[in-house]
Amino acid sequence: MNIRPLSFAAVLLAAAPQPAAHGAPPSLALIGSPGSLPGQFSSPFGLAEEDGLLYVADYGNSRVQVLGLDGSFVRAWGTFGFGPGEFDTPTDLALDALHVYVVDGFGNRVQKFTRDGVFVRSWGEPGIGPGQFSIPIGIAAGNGFVYVADYDNHRIQKFTEDGVFVRAWGRRGKETGELSNPIDVAIGPDGLVYVADTFNHRIQVFDADGAWVRGWGEMGEEPGRFLVPNRIGFGPGGRVFVGDTGNDRVQEFLADGSFVSAWGTTGSAPGEMNAPVAIDFDAEGRSYVLERSNHRIQVFGPTVLPVTPGPSRTGWLSLTPNPARDRITAAYGLPGARQVRITVFDVRGRHVAGWRRDGSEGALSWSGRDGTGRLAGPGSYLLVVESGDTRVSRSFRLLR
Repeated sequence: MNIRPLSFAAVLLAAAPQPAAHGAPPSLALIGSPGSLPGQFSSPFGLAEEDGLLYVADYGNSRVQVLGLDGSFVRAWGTFGFGPGEFDTPTDLALDALHVYVVDGFGNRVQKFTRDGVFVRSWGEPGIGPGQFSIPIGIAAGNGFVYVADYDNHRIQKFTEDGVFVRAWGRRGKETGELSNPIDVAIGPDGLVYVADTFNHRIQVFDADGAWVRGWGEMGEEPGRFLVPNRIGFGPGGRVFVGDTGNDRVQEFLADGSFVSAWGTTGSAPGEMNAPVAIDFDAEGRSYVLERSNHRIQVFGPTVLPVTPGPSRTGWLSLTPNPARDRITAAYGLPGARQVRITVFDVRGRHVAGWRRDGSEGALSWSGRDGTGRLAGPGSYLLVVESGDTRVSRSFRLLR
């Protein structure tokens, strides 16, 4: 195995003293330990949960590992090298409906695999031109496109899912829309592109074509400030979670950047963290935090699904049965409403299904399928009924 010191070693800065975290979910389990055996890690750097599996970019071991949510080993692929399916330094990964995309940092390329690890194609080479990279380190996939955080070129590059260059944005600097060694790029449930502008110690948000939308954060230890922020995840209600690596904590925000909570202190005991770099959530709302320097995944939660915010929450809503196996019925009433909008969200705040109904009262039976006809998986969901500023919501579970 090849373990190369990173030129971005400052990512692993020792944590400075910080205020006590608040709103911390309970630590439920620790997954992994230092090493090269199945289920062990060496400076892991990227994490994604999908369909009850954890995909990990095991940086120091030059491989991708797939684990069950209980930490059980499922499969792995990759070894050190520069050929198809080999890795120098896998820094991050992203999933679409069928594939896994892995950025190979010092290999300066993206590799695309099936979910089982079968090599499909790769693209990229060292350089500063379109489609070239200088340490690609973060990746996101969605809506038929792949976005790459091109670390030493201080930019984000956008490709089709087959690696055809589409556009790039960003240049080195501190002004709005400029970047300083971005480590992560993520697609939010709102379809916007969130970037960890790491050495500007902030988050910047762009539309899918690179137009700046908003941003927040600055260097510091106080809530809402960062010290080399790394990966970005999205949790219940579409909230934004950031691995605040230099402060050894996770911070939680609303999508507009409003601070919600933070948790984590420096250490290796349960509830403590050492260089948390990535976070993702399962269908039950439990969070999985990847700790680079503790060589592990720490399981927290679950996080409670929030009520969708709104000026008013009058009205009533009942869901039966709850939990449900095949079909759930929502009976609702919003006094004075002429028409209501009914929406189902998953724990990451992503839209699953939606309807409009005339009148202030009624009932809706849902088969558990999304707008494309795909069966929604087991887990926790939120059903919202709203009209104008009147809104009611309830969480429920699907059993399969």
